[in-house]
Amino acid sequence: MNDKPVILSFLIGFIVVLVIVGVSLLVKINSLSKDKIDMAKSNITLSKSVEDMKTENTSLKEESARLKDDNAKLKEETAKLRSEEDNLKTEITKLEKLKETLEEDLKNELIKREKSKER
Repeated sequence: MNDKPVILSFLIGFIVVLVIVGVSLLVKINSLSKDKIDMAKSNITLSKSVEDMKTENTSLKEESARLKDDNAKLKEETAKLRSEEDNLKTEITKLEKLKETLEEDLKNELIKREKSKER
C-alpha cells in the first residue's frame, strides 16, 4: 500500500509529461502547417513570376531576332548606298573633267573667233 501513492504520483507525472509533450507537438505541427501554407503561397508566386519571365524572355528573343533582321537589312541598304555614292562620285569626277574640257574648247573657240575677227 505504501507503494501505491508513489506509483500513482509517477503515473500522474508521466501523464502530465505526455500532455506537455502532446501540446508542444500540436503547437509545432500548427507552426509547421502555417509555414507550409506560406511556402505554398510563395511557391505559387514564384511559379507565376517564372512563367512571366519565360513569356518576357520569349518576347525579347523574338524582338531581338526582328532587330537582327532589321540590322542586316540596314547594313545591306547602307552597302548599296555607299556603292551608289561611289558611282556618283565617279560620275561627278567625269563630269568635272568634261566641264574642264568643254571650257578649254570654248576658250580655244573664242580665241579663234577673236583672231578671225581681227583679220
